[in-house]
Amino acid sequence: MGGEGELLEVTRNMASALGIRSKVEFLGVLSRSEVVRRMQQADIFVQHSLVPKCGPYAGDSEGTPVAILEAMACGMPIVGTNHGGIPDAVEHEQQGLLIEEGDVPGMANAMCRLLDNPVESKGMGLSGRAKIERLHTLEQYIHSLETALVCT
Repeated sequence: MGGEGELLEVTRNMASALGIRSKVEFLGVLSRSEVVRRMQQADIFVQHSLVPKCGPYAGDSEGTPVAILEAMACGMPIVGTNHGGIPDAVEHEQQGLLIEEGDVPGMANAMCRLLDNPVESKGMGLSGRAKIERLHTLEQYIHSLETALVCT
């Protein structure tokens, strides 16, 4: 896991409580080139996002996670949740597999499915890369900005 923040210690404690601490690397903040290098070496990208039920962020939902777009740009299939903007980026069965928030067995099954089916996994990764190339180019963003400015 790369990065740091207020949930880092909670995540470390959870890994310890689950007995998997020795299997999880906590890498800290990574340079952009290191993130790309590690993404290019990975088989799948997993993001299990949730709407918090309590605490200061209760009810909050994220937009489209940049990490998912970056993983798609690297040609990785995605295993994610039907949460926030994730379904806008990842079409179920096209660029990856989407499961419901909190469905841990479903998440595990999706990860196993892609790891056990490299041809399907590769196809989803290529579909994700193509979608990024089609929709998330600098030219596309400039066009969207021009359209928004002209319409206002």
